[in-house]
Amino acid sequence: MKHLKLYSLLTLAVLVMILCSSCSKSEGESSESGYTPATSATITLQDGSTHTLHSSIGLAREASGVVLALAFASTSQGNLLYITLPSGATEKAYEDPDARLKLYKSDFLEEIYMSYAYTGAKTNKPGNATVTVTSRDESHIEGTFSGTLYSQSGKKATITDGTFYVEMD
Repeated sequence: MKHLKLYSLLTLAVLVMILCSSCSKSEGESSESGYTPATSATITLQDGSTHTLHSSIGLAREASGVVLALAFASTSQGNLLYITLPSGATEKAYEDPDARLKLYKSDFLEEIYMSYAYTGAKTNKPGNATVTVTSRDESHIEGTFSGTLYSQSGKKATITDGTFYVEMD
């Protein structure tokens, strides 16, 4: 429960930072260093509909030596994807509980979906997440992700073919 509160507070902080940075930068605009943060993934919902998540607004921040938070927003789709990893994450694969995914309400989602807090309506089992860091240094982090997420009402969302690249804040 203590970790869930910490993740919630970190989520709120990252959301505020992304919203502030997105106000001053257009989607697709590169930073002063010339890079464009990016993430993409395929999201399949329980009803069988498939959606592609694309974002070029991203942020990576380590907080309190506890968690590395990656957040990506797409202003055109209204999407927000939040990825958490252990602080100091290195180049390797991480799974629950070390890797967590959270997908916020958007133009095609009516609820928040998480890999860790909710369970499937039929299975009563939590979702899962796999995040693989393929490259990291003091300036950026890059990798892949996938997972099964559930909403509070038990609806399922499957994320496949996820990729991310973002500079460290």
